Amino acid sequence: MFFPNEVHEVIAHFLTEFPQSQGVCKTEEYIYRFLARRYAVEVAEDYTRKYFESICKILIDEYDRRLEKKELLRYKFLDAVGERIAGIGKSWQQRLRIFQDALNEMTYREFESLSARVLAILGCTQVWTTPSSHDQGLDAFGYAGAFPDIVPLEISNQCRIVCLAQAKHYKKHKVGSRDIREFVGSVELAVHKIYSIEDKKYTDLTIRPFGPTVMVFVTTEELPRTVKIMGQKTGIVIMSAQDLAVLFSRVLIIQGNRWQRRSILAALRHSIIGIENAN
Repeated sequence: MFFPNEVHEVIAHFLTEFPQSQGVCKTEEYIYRFLARRYAVEVAEDYTRKYFESICKILIDEYDRRLEKKELLRYKFLDAVGERIAGIGKSWQQRLRIFQDALNEMTYREFESLSARVLAILGCTQVWTTPSSHDQGLDAFGYAGAFPDIVPLEISNQCRIVCLAQAKHYKKHKVGSRDIREFVGSVELAVHKIYSIEDKKYTDLTIRPFGPTVMVFVTTEELPRTVKIMGQKTGIVIMSAQDLAVLFSRVLIIQGNRWQRRSILAALRHSIIGIENAN
C-alpha cells in the first residue's frame, strides 16, 4: 500500500528515535502530537484520522516480530490492539540502541563515506564515495573479485563485481518502499550511462551491461519488515542500523563489553578516514 511521506515519518520515528523512557500514553494522541509539531493542526488531524489504523497495524507487527526475535525496539504496547504505548525502557537491547543513536550523530556526508566502508567490509578491494553535488542516486561504489584467488589473473580480470551503495541518513530522509524503487532506477541510469546533470560518467566507475552488480542500500533508520521484504524480492541488500551494528562489531571496528555513544561515534569516524572521492 502506498503511504505519503508523513506516514513514513511517523513509522520511522517509532523505530528510530521514540524515547525509551516515554511514559504510558494513548498511541493515537502521541501520533497526532508528533505530526502537529511538524505540520499545521488541520494536516495533523487529517493524517491521524486517515492513517492511524494502518500505522498502528505496522507498529504492532514490528513490535511483535522484534520482541520475539529480540531485535532493536524503542516502544512497547500495553494492550493487544495498540491503544496504549510506552517506551520499552533502557535495558532492552541497549547496545543496539546506543549504536543507532551514535549513527544518527554522523553528518550526512560522513554516513555516505560509511556506506563505502560497508562495501569494503562486504569484500570490495577498492571503494569510492561520489561527489555530493551530483551523485545521481549513488553515494558509494566499489569493486570485488568475481572469482576465487586461485583463478589466473588473465581470466579473473575479465570480470569483476561492481557494488553500488545508496546511503540514507534518518535525520535527512525517511525511507519507504519508494526509495527502493528509486535506487533501482538510479542503477539502471548508471548502467546505461544516462545522467541528468552531466553526461560524463565517473572515470573510476565502469559498469558493464552484462557484468555482475550488487546493490546495497544503507540507512541509519530501522525499517519495517515490508520494506526489507521488497528489497529481498528485488535483489537489493538492505542494511539498517541494527544490521550495521552487527556488521561493525563482527569486524571489530566497534569493540568493548560496554558500548558508549561517544566511543562508537569516534570508531565509526575513524573507519572512514582515507575513503577516496570518485573522479
